Amino acid sequence: MRLIISGKISDEMKSWQSVPGATKATWLLPYSLNGESLQNKYIRVRIISDKGNAKGNTATSDAN
Repeated sequence: MRLIISGKISDEMKSWQSVPGATKATWLLPYSLNGESLQNKYIRVRIISDKGNAKGNTATSDAN
C-alpha cells in the first residue's frame, strides 16, 4: 500500500495552513516556510491511503 501524507501548520491550533509538497510519500519537514521559521508552531500530519481513506488519527505536535 502506498501512503499519501497531508501536512499543515498553525500558530495556535485555530487555523491551519497547508504545507506545499507535504502530499508526497516521503516528506521532510522544512526549517522555515515562506521565509518564516517553523519553531514554536504546531504541526499536523495525516496519513491517507491511495483510496483517500484515513488509516489513522491525525497526529499533532506540541509547539516548542
